Amino acid sequence: MTKIVSIIVPTYNAGQFIGSALKSILKQKYIDECQVLVIDDGSTDDTRGIVSGFSKDFPQVTCLSNLHKKGPSGARNTGILMAEGKYIAFLDADDIWLDNHLKEGIDFLENYVDIDVVFFNFKLVDFTTKKYLNDWFSECKFEGELEVRNLKDNFKLICGDLFDILLDKSCLHLQSMIVRRSAMNGILFDEDIRISEDRDFAIKLFYDSKAKFAFKNIQTVVYYRHENSLTSNSIENSIVTNLDHIKLFSGYLKSYQLDPGKINKLENLLYERYLAGSYCFRLLNNHRKALELLGASCKYRISVSQVTELIKIFISMLLWNIFPRKGKNNHY
Repeated sequence: MTKIVSIIVPTYNAGQFIGSALKSILKQKYIDECQVLVIDDGSTDDTRGIVSGFSKDFPQVTCLSNLHKKGPSGARNTGILMAEGKYIAFLDADDIWLDNHLKEGIDFLENYVDIDVVFFNFKLVDFTTKKYLNDWFSECKFEGELEVRNLKDNFKLICGDLFDILLDKSCLHLQSMIVRRSAMNGILFDEDIRISEDRDFAIKLFYDSKAKFAFKNIQTVVYYRHENSLTSNSIENSIVTNLDHIKLFSGYLKSYQLDPGKINKLENLLYERYLAGSYCFRLLNNHRKALELLGASCKYRISVSQVTELIKIFISMLLWNIFPRKGKNNHY
């Protein structure tokens, strides 16, 4: 029987989470027509055993393994290449879907055959305390920036330039997104990206495949925030974000035929990311990398902020040479 949706779940040492994620999938409408692909990325805990237990009771669940650790994006690519469904949906092993997720998304896409992607709002919950923090649409505040057309049942079709919005903020996450597989046209995740892969994937769908996006402001996912996750606030995570953005934004400038406004916007963003990266590396006393990124920012602009940052790097280098044991020389 043809599968209506392939659900891709990347996992790595997710033994304490994966059971809840799979239970939330198996409660969905259309589950009998689903292909659930759990891609283990080299776990050393009991993840594979737990998934195998589900596979015995639910033939929809298949556990795949990468030959070597590829990260979340690489694991998702393994799943995409094995997907058979008319639609593709994503869930991370440490999050859960609410019962309405597939019903809302697939019913909508079945009724609007010219729309390729639908996404929803989701709950932000602290994993440790289980305290509700916010909902993503309220935190992201993107709705007022979009040109939309109202559809039935409070769905909205995005009519404006989603590329511009996605450059500023990641207004959608993979866990809340369902994609028509025919619209992907061979698009895969960039396996060198550790964060912002949601944004890059959506930009590729919008720009490369001309995919049409719609959304509805209802919560269909619980997204757990972990203290040590890549979305938490820390200097190290800020570095990951800035370096990923530099790679992505530079790639868009090289790959796409953009109008002057978008080129200017990307160059301004690259200036900001290089300068922010320099600041972060200076705080970690990695002065060589701080100078490298500061120098790269000069390609896009010369400003007082750069001069100030250069002075701060030299002062930090001086203090490090005088008091080498009082800092952390991090060669990130």
